[in-house]
Amino acid sequence: MLTAGAQHALTALLLALAAPGQVATTPLTNPGLIAAARQLSLPVVAVESDEGGMLPDALADVCATGQISLVHLQPTLANPSGRTMPASRRAALAEVCARADVWVLEDDPLGPLATGGPDPVAALLPDRTCHVTSTAKALALGLRIGVVAAPEAAGPDLAAAVRATTWLTAPLLGEVFTRWVDDGTADTIVAARRAAVRERNAMATEILAGLGARPDPAAPHLWLPLPDPWGVGQFTAAARDAGVLVSPGDEYATSRRQCAFGVRVGLNADVDDDALRRALLSLVGLLHTSPRGPNG
Repeated sequence: MLTAGAQHALTALLLALAAPGQVATTPLTNPGLIAAARQLSLPVVAVESDEGGMLPDALADVCATGQISLVHLQPTLANPSGRTMPASRRAALAEVCARADVWVLEDDPLGPLATGGPDPVAALLPDRTCHVTSTAKALALGLRIGVVAAPEAAGPDLAAAVRATTWLTAPLLGEVFTRWVDDGTADTIVAARRAAVRERNAMATEILAGLGARPDPAAPHLWLPLPDPWGVGQFTAAARDAGVLVSPGDEYATSRRQCAFGVRVGLNADVDDDALRRALLSLVGLLHTSPRGPNG
């Protein structure tokens, strides 16, 4: 099913499948999910995670409460961490969700940029997983098309939610997307974007070496932890004053009780490589200084 972008797909799936229960996700997650859940008055539960993603035992404990309706996963190039979940973790989480009989929302807008990775969760749990991807980050920002592969049982409720929120996806955009897929244009663009992302990631890895950032070569963003005494707001403001925009970690925190001492650095901005290099060097310079006090 086509939607008006991945964010619309997330919202429609929450509307169709999550109510009246709770949504389980990681402590740091896609801010679009947080925003949509708040608009729909759906409680969001943070499940303990590590570098490999959500912990299966922690998810099992949360699901045992009987309150969870939907589990949100970002197995590939997660936002904001940029990390990819290994196959063994995907299989374990799929098993937990199958036992708990909950829906899985596999949030995968960057999946086309990754190659040779593990199978999606939808391949492991096809009867309970709705897989979401999109065109904006892989093909063109102006091509706002989301694609949802959903099991038959979810189809009627999902179709009703899509109609209720946008009636239908813009047919002209859908036609452009279809033609690009059919004639090979989409493959050409994605291949070029993969190469560009890998080059920029290599640059970021070199410049940010030793600062705790561990970018995935295929990810168009990375998580940059902040050392003491920097606060997230202080660093975001200082970076802005230096002409660099970063996203504060607080935007990705599932709960206001969750402290996120880091920022998300995007590598896919529409600037040339020299400008990106200068921006990354500016961030390094800031990290090697101390925040200004109240008197400057």
